[in-house]
Amino acid sequence: GTYARHLAAMVPRAALSEARPDAIALERAGEGAAGAADDGAASAALGAGGRAEPERERMVAAIDMGTNSFHMVIVRCLECGRFEVVDQLKEPVRLGGGTGGFSVVTPAGEQRALAAIQRFQRAADAKGAQLRAVATSAVREAHNRDVFVRQVSEATGVEVEVISGQEEARLIYKGVLQALPVHEQRALCIDIGGGSTELVLGHRGEALETASLRLGHVGLTELCVGEQLRSEEAGCSYTIVDDLVRETRTAVANALEEANLRSMVDEAGSFEVVVGSSGSAATIAVMINEMRQRQQESGGSGGGGNSKQGGGSGSGKDADRGAAPGSAPLTSGELTDLAFSRAELEELCDVVLGARTSSQRSKLAGISEKRVDVIIGGVLLMRELFRCLGIEHMRVSPYALREGVILDWMRSVLPAYTPSDDIRRTSVLHVARRFVPETRLGSSLRVARLARQLADGLLESCGLGQVVAAMSEARGGSEGGKAGARKKGAKGGKEKGGGSDTAAALQSEEFQELAAIRANDWELMEAAAVLHSVGLFVAHDGFHKHSWYLIKNNDHLQGYRALEVETIALLARYHRKKFPSPKHERLRLLPPAARRKFMVMASILRVAVALERCHTGAVANVHVLQEGTKVLLVVTPRREPGGSGADVSLELWAARHEIVLLERVLNCECTIVEGNPAPAGEDESSAAAGRPRRRGLFSS
Repeated sequence: GTYARHLAAMVPRAALSEARPDAIALERAGEGAAGAADDGAASAALGAGGRAEPERERMVAAIDMGTNSFHMVIVRCLECGRFEVVDQLKEPVRLGGGTGGFSVVTPAGEQRALAAIQRFQRAADAKGAQLRAVATSAVREAHNRDVFVRQVSEATGVEVEVISGQEEARLIYKGVLQALPVHEQRALCIDIGGGSTELVLGHRGEALETASLRLGHVGLTELCVGEQLRSEEAGCSYTIVDDLVRETRTAVANALEEANLRSMVDEAGSFEVVVGSSGSAATIAVMINEMRQRQQESGGSGGGGNSKQGGGSGSGKDADRGAAPGSAPLTSGELTDLAFSRAELEELCDVVLGARTSSQRSKLAGISEKRVDVIIGGVLLMRELFRCLGIEHMRVSPYALREGVILDWMRSVLPAYTPSDDIRRTSVLHVARRFVPETRLGSSLRVARLARQLADGLLESCGLGQVVAAMSEARGGSEGGKAGARKKGAKGGKEKGGGSDTAAALQSEEFQELAAIRANDWELMEAAAVLHSVGLFVAHDGFHKHSWYLIKNNDHLQGYRALEVETIALLARYHRKKFPSPKHERLRLLPPAARRKFMVMASILRVAVALERCHTGAVANVHVLQEGTKVLLVVTPRREPGGSGADVSLELWAARHEIVLLERVLNCECTIVEGNPAPAGEDESSAAAGRPRRRGLFSS
């Protein structure tokens, strides 16, 4: 706690967004000559010539004029396909109201809207941001839409774009893709707003099917309580009427059936993942996480939680990212993802509808004051959507329409803008560039490549690649199925020439832990390799601890769950100095399975960092040979212009010190030796090993 507060004072959160890589590069221009040895991966990440060119940027702001509230986000747009959030504002407006389908923007609603837009304008002007405003269902369906849009233009100078429901759904999908790594999956995105609900089924950046339903949480709540919500009046209280709730549920179910949503989704190829966005989905997830935490504390059955913003309440801001680590008691809830299951949603719906009055609902854990009443319609509609579409699990995206508007706009404000399909890779490189010079980033990318070579070599040399495939087939099956997977993997190891010793090694618990690590887990190790030296931005002394803090407490690692961010940060923390210990407070928070995987990845990463000890790329590759529990690491030096091998004596010395942890974790005996120089142009271990190579996150 003392360390975290001290470092927070030295490096305020603003510095995480304002640090410029070109300034850092100038300060450290004389740091080594590592740039001369950049490999293909480093050159690709750093640009032509291996240098990180300063990116052009623009400040823009987007206003989402929703039925219930107006939101504005101000961002710094970068040509690499990323943007950084500079400021966010939100105001409850409730343009329409009443149960008549939000057919009119009321005079009171118009005044609230104008006041909100003017405040947003001042904030955008203060940042020098160009402003764009889009209006959704409340304005789209209003009979006096044109009059309202003209009034806004005359009073504020802001030209409001009234977008269709289908366009709204498309932009929501674009926003989601910048927050979650679902580009390659068939993603069904659901956004419940105050006056309408948008659904989009997307795949690889393309919206395959879209639908806009005139069902929103404000209108449905009014149907359940039998009166209009009066947002302008303080102290209003609304009571649920059971008969009205039953009628509303029936009406919603009928409306969803008439919309043929299930047929639309099935005909388009169904979905692999479901994502919720905006306030209703986020509030539901936060409330469910609070329920989980209480069930765990009381010894109940709820558990496992996966709500990223779990420790929080109110608006659901990520308490884990916002507070200085160690300044408050730690809980496992802060390491969980913002998501929920169908069973949890059913339970929450019963709890919300059981809290009949506004006063009772305000006491529910995880709900903000502004959502006390509209949560009724939100949770009811979400449950009916789960039932109608056969949804079992939903992740929640922190990005939605306004971020989609930004991304759609970036192409016009930045001519060289290149959209990113791999949000994880892009965000990791973005964070790295902010804190390290280009020469050190090239070295970190080489560490990532070597770490992945070690992992792949351990898997392939003893036949564990076949164990991985077998375990994947058996995942979710019985213990007998898992035992069969182990047997099949062991047989595969024997066939590779390891003999009975290798087969016996494959049965060991330690090597089964290695086999259990999936591709996504290895990518966390690669990300940690790229980011392990960001702490040098603060100081060299204890920079591994500074790296942990900077990785843990920044807003730019998009596409990663909270537990994954914690794992990346801890891997960076333990890449040097003391070996990781279960006694460490943060390590104790990891689930047992994640903790075991962490130990394997940490042991491999430490060896990879040692093999890049001089930051010159002296080690071209590392090969892994194994027989039984004996492992041989053959280091291939880079071939110098004269044909000799680069000097890797310091790298070998460092690696021999770090290999102790690998031996301990895998319960094996490791030897590391220098091999012949790499053939000219060879930078991949698979060429010499004669086997296909797994493609790493930062190795392409």
